Amino acid sequence: MYLGFTTVLIFDFRQFSRKRNTNLYNFVLWCLIFPIFIGGAIEVIQPTFFPPRTGTWSDFAFDIAGVLIGWAFMHYFKNQINKLFVRKHD
Repeated sequence: MYLGFTTVLIFDFRQFSRKRNTNLYNFVLWCLIFPIFIGGAIEVIQPTFFPPRTGTWSDFAFDIAGVLIGWAFMHYFKNQINKLFVRKHD
């Protein structure tokens, strides 16, 4: 899930950054730190709102792994994805 979440964030951020002046700090904050924070927050509040479920460190580690694999996927395939989905005359 976090692999897909991160790839969508990176794709949208790249589209947004074409129209506005953004920097690497914003990219890291919104496309790497934000999904990791969401994963951690879900693991912390999960036992409170869904009592049979528990938050575990292993789930959080896999959330982080999904974010990093999503980032690597988008980094490796960015040229191919741009050719498929980005219009030339934006």
